[in-house]
Amino acid sequence: MTADAPLDRLADAYGIEPSYKDIWQREHRIGADTKRALLAAMGVAADSDAETRASLAAAHKESFERTLPDVVVRPEGEKVDLPIGLDIAQNDSLSWSITREDGEALSGEARIGDLPIIEQDDALGRKRVRLHLPSADRLPPGYHRFTLSAASNNESETEIIVTPKQAYWPDCLDQEGGLVGVTAPLYGLRSSRNAGVGDVADLASLAKVLAPLGAAFVGINPVHALFPSQPARISPYAPSSRVFLNIMTIALDQVPEFACSPEAQAILSRSDVQTSLQALRDDDLVDYANVTGLKLTVLEALFATFQALPTASDRQRSYRTFIEAGGERLLRHIRFEALSEHFISKDQTLTDWHDWPVDFRAPDTEAVTAFAAEHENRVNFYGYLQWLAASQLEQAQEDATNAGMALGLYLDLAVGVAPDGAEAWSDQDALIDAVRIGAPPDDFNPDGQNWGLLPLSPKALQARRYRPLIDLLRQTMRHAGAIRIDHVLGLARSFWTPENRDVPGAYVRYPMRDLLGLVALESQRQHCLVIGEDLGTVPESLRSALADHRLLGCSLLYFERDEQGAWRNASTYSITSIASIGTHDLPTLSGFWQGRDIDWRQKLGLYPDQDQETAEREEREKQKAGLLQLVENEGLLPERIDPSEPPTPLPWPLVEAFHRFLASTPAALKAIQLEDAVSATEQANLPGTVDEYPNWRRKISVPLEGLGAQQGLLALLRLFAAKCP
Repeated sequence: MTADAPLDRLADAYGIEPSYKDIWQREHRIGADTKRALLAAMGVAADSDAETRASLAAAHKESFERTLPDVVVRPEGEKVDLPIGLDIAQNDSLSWSITREDGEALSGEARIGDLPIIEQDDALGRKRVRLHLPSADRLPPGYHRFTLSAASNNESETEIIVTPKQAYWPDCLDQEGGLVGVTAPLYGLRSSRNAGVGDVADLASLAKVLAPLGAAFVGINPVHALFPSQPARISPYAPSSRVFLNIMTIALDQVPEFACSPEAQAILSRSDVQTSLQALRDDDLVDYANVTGLKLTVLEALFATFQALPTASDRQRSYRTFIEAGGERLLRHIRFEALSEHFISKDQTLTDWHDWPVDFRAPDTEAVTAFAAEHENRVNFYGYLQWLAASQLEQAQEDATNAGMALGLYLDLAVGVAPDGAEAWSDQDALIDAVRIGAPPDDFNPDGQNWGLLPLSPKALQARRYRPLIDLLRQTMRHAGAIRIDHVLGLARSFWTPENRDVPGAYVRYPMRDLLGLVALESQRQHCLVIGEDLGTVPESLRSALADHRLLGCSLLYFERDEQGAWRNASTYSITSIASIGTHDLPTLSGFWQGRDIDWRQKLGLYPDQDQETAEREEREKQKAGLLQLVENEGLLPERIDPSEPPTPLPWPLVEAFHRFLASTPAALKAIQLEDAVSATEQANLPGTVDEYPNWRRKISVPLEGLGAQQGLLALLRLFAAKCP
């Protein structure tokens, strides 16, 4: 046995994988320093051999002394059994009962001597046995309470979650050709009525434009809560909270109070405000600072009008119902928003709650309670904004489906949250604050990626019966026909890098089977299709599990190549996938063809040397030639285009050819990027940059009022309609 054997066992007990393979299939063994750092981040002492052995013994003891697991997740129809920890000196029988979610009660008894022993620890005087529930076939998918009574043990209870074998799969996906939709940056939608940033009313209008043209869905970037007091914090993938919504998506003129608020109308009718509004709308980039200031000013006037409504009015009752339904989680979020605004107004450096006065660094202190009472009006203001955002998103989904969209809104769920945001402050036990999630080294990031986001704690997830994830899924699915789970690998394992120790990162396991089952269960209940972003170094076992659960993966034209590097034929695309040209993190089709992403990386000095830039440009030319050959092999190459000489810039007939290729794949969903339909050259986000590139700010060149007549969009939707009747 090696000196590191206890550390290896302890690391394995907490899910730290001993090695991983990078994108080049090189194996990386995880060193002792990384294991100790990650264990420390999880609150497990392992900095010395003595601490390691003590923690290992404590984990073993805790496992044996627990009568029942925190939660048990089983697929529908599968035998339900439970590991039970019992004292040896006890009577030879036990009784159990199950209260099903629908209220029906089941019960039974068992002789302990008839139960198989899993493990036994004489030193602890305890053994673990396995109880098989003979009535388990009567448990439908859902959340059920299990109670155990044994002579020498106090009554114990746990939750049995039975999950469906497959996620929601609407009948319309079975039609030949699948469904087509359009993805667009919500913030980048232009209209003559918004405040310089796309809002939820724009989203509803886009859906109404696209539905008659055959689009089954409209997909957007995440609409998670950001940082109202820090308008420069704009990345939708680094949210303050994934549970609540970005209040800048509120459409001011669609708030019911607007019609009866002379104050709000007066603000917007002022000549200086009208001039500013027009400039904000005309700008090709979103000016978040000025947009936020303007919208908050108007929203404050609308809130004052709302407060003046009679307590018994429908609007007031509806608001109270929303707040009550949101419970403690919503209360903490809106208190955080008021606190953040308060501290930043006093000191611009107090942007991180870790730097607030000590009494305010947790959500349930007396200081926070006193602040909320003293600033009740401001706390309620932020509650009002969450109510408006949720109501308008709900209306947008209703408008989309009423317009004829089979799915409606296709929303995005980010992989993590910012460490200084509302969710990290509100639910500190559920998140690991001392690590950041990211990815191992790859072509674009030879040192690996650190996304600056916090992961959910695997242990806390199980201890809390997966409620943090379940709540998140319910909130995201509530107003969507489909959702995309960013970096779905996180349901199986997540790459953690210690924040305050100079050591490499490692993968930490999550209970994949349980989590996929929960996604399927909530998907069925919300009638919401689920797509998992499975790009990059994703093991085939996860892709198989996604397909088994009828969760769609992603098939990108840019990435669909076999092990020899050849482009995959259309027929090889998976039916359980969404096929598209690229994503927000990749160049538009026109930009790819011109090498604009390479130009930007060169301009910003992101290449370590000239050789890498040259190699990438040479590889891009090979990729273009390969794509031309691919569409020629499929019989889709336009006339007068020589596949051996890629034309530049990209001619429109080739844009159509690549989309015809997508349309011919068996993928259940196909997505047209709005940027490609309007021939945009610049991409939404350039990975590896923050402020150097205008990430998450670029607007669509064509306003909503003109999209219905935009010839490129019409042409692409028509060719998909021919394949997707």
